[in-house]
Amino acid sequence: VPSLALPATDKLVALHAGEIGMRGAWEVAVNGAKAAAEVAELVLLGDGVDADRVRALAGDTDAVRIEPRLAWEQYTARLVTADVLLTMVRRGAEGYSVPSKTYELFGCGKPIVVIADPATEPARLVTELDCGLVVAPDDDGTEFANALRRLAADPALRQRLGANALAAKDRYRRDDQFAKVVEVLRVAAQRNTDS
Repeated sequence: VPSLALPATDKLVALHAGEIGMRGAWEVAVNGAKAAAEVAELVLLGDGVDADRVRALAGDTDAVRIEPRLAWEQYTARLVTADVLLTMVRRGAEGYSVPSKTYELFGCGKPIVVIADPATEPARLVTELDCGLVVAPDDDGTEFANALRRLAADPALRQRLGANALAAKDRYRRDDQFAKVVEVLRVAAQRNTDS
């Protein structure tokens, strides 16, 4: 069983866990991590169709590390070892991809950086709930680097955003959301039979 702890570092650790696929704004993440390498590192936990391209973007920098997928029971334990969690939707994938992992990330009690258009659901949630920062998906990496630097320099900000994320988890419990969907369907079915 691999160790779940991230290697000891004085740098801020930003972690993206999941598919390294075509919907990700990988250039933004990698370029930003490289630019903020003095204070932060980016860990990509997973694999996918874009993993080789991301490795090529990262080159030989120590600022970006790709690690293999973990078994589901180890996944959450690994998330909470990071300082900051990351989710993203590249420009053009907004209507096709909604990273539902944003809801899972709330329960980790960590700040969430969303690389996505501000109108996307993850960006809207993080902004409304004040539990992270939003970076444009067509940024050259500068905005993401600045977000990493800001979070690295301000432990109180990380603490506040993380606490807000943790508070949000109870608002979006899976069972409660499922019950809401069932109720909407029940009301719609009732209207259909009443017509």
